[in-house]
Amino acid sequence: MAHEHDDDKDVYDRVATLLDEVDSRLDEGHADEALELARQAQKLLDRHEKVKKKETDLQVDTHHLLAASHFELGDIASALREYQTIRKIDPRDGELDFWEARALFHAWRFDEAGKLLQRHKPKPATRAGQLRYQALLADFEGEHGKADELFAKAARENPDEYPEPARLPVDEVQRMLEEVLAALPRDVRRALQNVDLSLRSLPDPKVHASPDVDPLVLGLYCGTHLLEKSGDAIAADLDRIDVFQRNVELVVADKDELREELKITLLHEIGHHLSWDEDGLAERGLN
Repeated sequence: MAHEHDDDKDVYDRVATLLDEVDSRLDEGHADEALELARQAQKLLDRHEKVKKKETDLQVDTHHLLAASHFELGDIASALREYQTIRKIDPRDGELDFWEARALFHAWRFDEAGKLLQRHKPKPATRAGQLRYQALLADFEGEHGKADELFAKAARENPDEYPEPARLPVDEVQRMLEEVLAALPRDVRRALQNVDLSLRSLPDPKVHASPDVDPLVLGLYCGTHLLEKSGDAIAADLDRIDVFQRNVELVVADKDELREELKITLLHEIGHHLSWDEDGLAERGLN
């Protein structure tokens, strides 16, 4: 019996060590490595059914970290499946409502996300995040004043992770965008003559919702790359680049950063139109 106990403890320790490594990889921004390690932990538990059944907390932690890894890699559907697994293992998990609501938001399932956030009773670790995502939902509902109040509350709770957005008047941001465009090389501007460039507040769920597009996307190109256009393509069917002001404002601290982020976003979408990747932009001095 003592030997069996030692074996169980060894499995527990090995899984716990793997999960610590997953945490570290996620903190370092290596979600692909984190996912592989989390899968190793899951396989180890699956091979030791006794430990798996006994150590419910270890199971739950494994699935939380699998979900976090999938989320960071942009695989929201897989993250949501992991959260459903956690609900079956431990329906009373106190943090699950927040993390699942976060994933639902990024899957454009705003109503479901809002309901989970409404019932979530946050602990210190998730209080600021709850406020932040409630702010994002209010933003997409067109309640920008309410959203900014919630963004401010989230910033007071956790200013390092959730700083307040740097809001500027629309006309000032429009001028910035036009200045960025005017500063581009002449040949690039010429290639954009049949591209409709628009500054918009936020993506429209009715238009932009897709597994390939995040609600917090900064800009989007919609059209046919120049290299793929046929010679008889008609100019009336314009390509378009949309830049989403309130999303860009979420990731900057001040006006200077906003101008730089507008430039980066616009160049990234122009790169799509011209069939240039990041290296191609850099070679032309446009990064």
